[in-house]
Amino acid sequence: MTAAGNEYSGEEVMKLLLEQRGEDVHITEGVVMTAAGNEYSGEEIIKLMLEQRGEAVQITEEVVKAAAGNEYRGEKILKFLLEQRGEDVQVTEEVVKAAAENRRRRNEIMNLLLKKRGNNTCIKDGAILQIAALFDYAALRVAFERKGDNIQITEELVKAAAGNRWRGEEIMGLLLEQRGEDVQITEEVVYVPASNRHSA
Repeated sequence: MTAAGNEYSGEEVMKLLLEQRGEDVHITEGVVMTAAGNEYSGEEIIKLMLEQRGEAVQITEEVVKAAAGNEYRGEKILKFLLEQRGEDVQVTEEVVKAAAENRRRRNEIMNLLLKKRGNNTCIKDGAILQIAALFDYAALRVAFERKGDNIQITEELVKAAAGNRWRGEEIMGLLLEQRGEDVQITEEVVYVPASNRHSA
């Protein structure tokens, strides 16, 4: 829906449509995604849709990804979604990737998601792997604080830490500090930092 993506008057247009033709306005996943990615009025449009349609508004992985990648309003949109529909906000591998690509608020968005959702099953194992590969020491430490022993130390996770382009040493140090006895140093793990010129 074009109204959901209208950066300057989207809220007013959406409000008018819901008031005048409410039964004809279908709030699909695509509409919510578009609003979540709206960099200027996305927060207001999301709030309006939830106020008007409540549980009928689906908060899917694609919606959370769109919000995580929103450079100007993403943090506020996610904070609102976590407050209103926190149980529906899943921190998946794809969501972490979307947050990592957010050039303005990547760390703030990741910390928000981890602190709000990190102590339950809403943060997936694949997401932990991506955090080790793409984020810094602080983000992975929050993940350990929230999930603790529920984090599985696999070879893939250790390889992701070793291959972290800018923070490999810090991330690997954290894994060894937190769960050193579970960190298996295989040939594959050793090969990764040997080819990581940025961690040299």
